Amino acid sequence: MTSSEPSRVGVPPSPKDGASPDQRHGDGREFWVGMDQATIMSLEMMSGILLWGGLGWLLDGWLHTPHWFFGFGVMLGFAAGLYLVWLRTNNATGTAPPLRAPLPDEKGRAGGGQ
Repeated sequence: MTSSEPSRVGVPPSPKDGASPDQRHGDGREFWVGMDQATIMSLEMMSGILLWGGLGWLLDGWLHTPHWFFGFGVMLGFAAGLYLVWLRTNNATGTAPPLRAPLPDEKGRAGGGQ
């Protein structure tokens, strides 16, 4: 690098063969699809724990029990969240059956007539 060129720390060099950076390195969609899946899985875990733990807490308050239902609800919510994450990851890798039945085509056959 000569002294007249600005410093480009952390920036990949521009392509010499005329290809745009998008053509050389992809357009970044794979990254955002992965981030989308990670966000959904995190929210599924948290929502399961909060929902079932909250229901257990309400049940404990209603029955005046010493937080037994709250503890059970948190464990149930954690297990339910793990199950949803497991379903999502196995469905993404193609090792699990689809979460929904395929929609019928116009002749009424499932899976678009394949």
